[in-house]
Amino acid sequence: MKTNNKYKSSFIALVVAGLLASSASQAAVTPNGTGPVNEFDSSNTDATFNVRVKSWRDPAFGDMGWTHHSQWGIVKDVKQNQVVTIKAVTDVAGFHPGMTVWYRGELDTASDNYVIDHFYVQNAQQYKLGATDETTGVDVGNIVMNFIAHGYDRDIDPLVGSLPKAMPRMNGRVDNIPGQLTLKFRALKPGNYMFVVGGVNPDSAIATSTARHPVAVNVKVTGKEKL
Repeated sequence: MKTNNKYKSSFIALVVAGLLASSASQAAVTPNGTGPVNEFDSSNTDATFNVRVKSWRDPAFGDMGWTHHSQWGIVKDVKQNQVVTIKAVTDVAGFHPGMTVWYRGELDTASDNYVIDHFYVQNAQQYKLGATDETTGVDVGNIVMNFIAHGYDRDIDPLVGSLPKAMPRMNGRVDNIPGQLTLKFRALKPGNYMFVVGGVNPDSAIATSTARHPVAVNVKVTGKEKL
């Protein structure tokens, strides 16, 4: 049976309109809840993040990351061609950190304390033009976050005795240290690089999904290191 082209065009227009309406209703938030996004520079290289076990990728949430259940940081004033290394480490048995990095450049006019509300896609751009504060409704500018890198810890935990399942396109990494994840990239553009840390694919040894667990985060920026 042939599809009426006029009907098909109208259907596509309705779908696009629905997606645009959905995007328009998505507010901007300061994601860490109790304070601003953690800022990292040459004088501030370490912090402890507290995140939920499925905050970076939750099957119950369409396999996307939870904005408020994760924790966010930003590496300030990175120079072009510098190498940025971000390490996330936890000693909680059965907890596996995941991480994504984005670039916030000249097209990003919103304060770096703002991200898109509710959820994020781990391996894609994030943008919202004309974003508004979810609490006040005030216009905060454009959120334009260009995807740089992502990955998650896929090491076996000897105390737990199980290997997290492989997840296509999620860049599982094995470094023989369970609970540790390191992402490294060269800054092709100068400016600020935002990242999120959360939990992914937890072992059943972790009893609750609502508790937050500590993850030690270290950021190093160098100018000579080879990738």
